Amino acid sequence: MKTKDAWNLKLLYKSDTDPQIERDLKAIEQAYIAFEKKYKGKDLTSSSSKLFRTLEDYRKLAESLNGWKPNFYFSRKRDIESDNALVAARAAQIESRLTQVSNKVTFFRLTLGKIPLQKQKAYLHDKKLSGFHYFLKVIFDDARHVENGAYS
Repeated sequence: MKTKDAWNLKLLYKSDTDPQIERDLKAIEQAYIAFEKKYKGKDLTSSSSKLFRTLEDYRKLAESLNGWKPNFYFSRKRDIESDNALVAARAAQIESRLTQVSNKVTFFRLTLGKIPLQKQKAYLHDKKLSGFHYFLKVIFDDARHVENGAYS
């Protein structure tokens, strides 16, 4: 049995100029902007209930964006047509646009990293937050490394 060895990008978009690409990009941008507006500068960590709601919204944000379909499409297209300057330029443009909008929620991870150590320990044992324990542990560990200059 012969297996296919090529990407079928038409499953994602009809063409490089499919209007759905722009609609998907705008949906991603709007979702990130909405998260930033709802949570930046707000009390996110004073209780496990507040933290849980925020973490749930962050999880939904990540899950609802369909793996950043436009980026996936143009990354694969660039792999297939590596000599196509237009595809490379469009891929770079989309990557830049998505990086710019994803930077809008970096405050969230930084805020979590600033939770006092005692509260971190409590949150890592809080049953309500059990689905986020690994995520929180990684953020807390990263914050300690940054604080200690390990990434300098």
